[in-house]
Amino acid sequence: LGVIRHRAVYYNPDRGIADKEKTKDYWSEQRGAPWQWKLVEILNHTLSFFIAGLIGYYFVLVRLDPILRGSEMLNTNDIILFFIFALCIFGWFPYLLKNITEGISALIARVLERNK
Repeated sequence: LGVIRHRAVYYNPDRGIADKEKTKDYWSEQRGAPWQWKLVEILNHTLSFFIAGLIGYYFVLVRLDPILRGSEMLNTNDIILFFIFALCIFGWFPYLLKNITEGISALIARVLERNK
């Protein structure tokens, strides 16, 4: 699934249509990236789908039966898990983590800059 997501994101069929002579050149500019970059992108999406599978199995095997029986209700944690599950399935979880990390890094840099 990680490889499929990687190819779906970086495959651009409009590029070949615009240039009639190079109709086989459907890949975006990221195709020429180093193999390390491609490996990290594929591993990010593979890990994302793995986390989605874990959350899905947890919800189906552990939480669904008590909720359907009525002994437990949906709580905030279930909604947060469903949100993370949706992000992982659609492939946006690595980008969410990247944005959070960059935001924290920017905040720390500002705080350290003010303390000087």
